[in-house]
Amino acid sequence: MIEQAFRFQNGNYELYGFLHHAEATDVDGSAPRGVVLCGPFAEEKQFSQRILVNLARTLASNGIHALRFDYMGYGDSDGNFEDCRLETYLNDIRAAVDVLRKKTNVTEIGLFGLRFGTTLAILAQEKYNLADFLVLWAPVLDCPKYIYDSLKANLAHQMVFYREVKYNRTQLVEQLMQGGSVNIEGHEVPGAFYRQISDIHLLKNQSIPKIATLMVLITKFENAPAPPELIEYQQLISAKIESASLKIVVEDLFWTESKRYTPYSENLFSETMTWLEQLRTNEIAKVDYAGGRI
Repeated sequence: MIEQAFRFQNGNYELYGFLHHAEATDVDGSAPRGVVLCGPFAEEKQFSQRILVNLARTLASNGIHALRFDYMGYGDSDGNFEDCRLETYLNDIRAAVDVLRKKTNVTEIGLFGLRFGTTLAILAQEKYNLADFLVLWAPVLDCPKYIYDSLKANLAHQMVFYREVKYNRTQLVEQLMQGGSVNIEGHEVPGAFYRQISDIHLLKNQSIPKIATLMVLITKFENAPAPPELIEYQQLISAKIESASLKIVVEDLFWTESKRYTPYSENLFSETMTWLEQLRTNEIAKVDYAGGRI
């Protein structure tokens, strides 16, 4: 397997990319499919780094080119995290798709998102029509709730530094709405960015993908049901496209700080690769919802 690190231009800044070249699958020695991995937000990207590396290698070993990249202001890319806006995230994904096409000559592209990266993948597809299929791990449909939940980390830091919570989450949200910034696990989230995503609720806004889509709910608990809104969202997708699936996988929540190092997610990888193979061979049922443990 050939792995290639490089930088690529997006407007007036450069992004860092890492391409896992696929092993040939066609008789002419080519591999026609590729994916761009849309990483999660802020510290969740750091926690999930090893899983995404091993996912990319798994994809490449199964004949699918995989491009990992850092958004502007992340990792080795140019820019500052505080300057990230919704439009820069979406434009970075578009640039990553362009460079994947140029470097591999793929004829079929997928966007592969984790957590907030799923939201970005859906919105990028809606805006730019970039891909032929979506894979969404632990989808985030409600962005205000996602940020509100993330603010727990700020409360924990307040307890460490002040030995009390001086500003509760409602006050922190108000601070963001007024244009201030709030620290979430070491990342200064600007109010301008929060205001952009404060109205994003993919189900309520009817931002429904019109291409083949796999959604995977990742849970630590056996026999956990999917949330009703996730089932409703999957049903709306399946009304537009035959290849729509919702799966439930029991795994560690590897994008959070954990006492156990998780470099590989066997159940998750297996289910994902099975779906991708079924998609390739047109074997996915119109409505595919697995309500039990995988």
